[in-house]
Amino acid sequence: MGRRGFTLVEVLISLAVFTILVTVSSGWMIKMAGDWKKQRDYIAVTEEADWVLSFISQEIKQSYSSAYMINATDHSLFLQTGPGQYVVYRRSGNVLVRKSGTTPVESSWTDVQNLSKTVVNDDIFLPSTDPACVNMTFFNLTAVKPGLCINLVFRPYPSQPATVSGNKEYTLKTLVNFKN
Repeated sequence: MGRRGFTLVEVLISLAVFTILVTVSSGWMIKMAGDWKKQRDYIAVTEEADWVLSFISQEIKQSYSSAYMINATDHSLFLQTGPGQYVVYRRSGNVLVRKSGTTPVESSWTDVQNLSKTVVNDDIFLPSTDPACVNMTFFNLTAVKPGLCINLVFRPYPSQPATVSGNKEYTLKTLVNFKN
């Protein structure tokens, strides 16, 4: 008499082995998806930070005058970028904002750009003579002319503490000298 098909025991053993394999592989896939998301967030934050730092540095380098003002209360940077052109950089919550206008009176300005939504530090702009700036490591670079230190600290999820998994802080700093 020929046997056709599987016995109930064979089917149950096959089902148990399959269930174990799916459970192990799904845990591994969930971990990989979480790691991929952390890596994606890291790349997005560092690319944004690099762009913001380059943008601000370039505007400072090309500014019309080396005169600037850092407001001690809100840590904003005010500078003149050209004849009759003024810019202020300010952190509002976790958003780094750039405002510009044609008069030195900021309240009349309408051009507003949100540069970043992940900045978490207050002391973004420091004069190159500030002790905190002098103590920063810039690979042995020193301010030859009057300049500014830009110190940006970013976090993928700025509303959450840095102790949350995947919410590591990233710091970018540079020393910018004015062209004149």
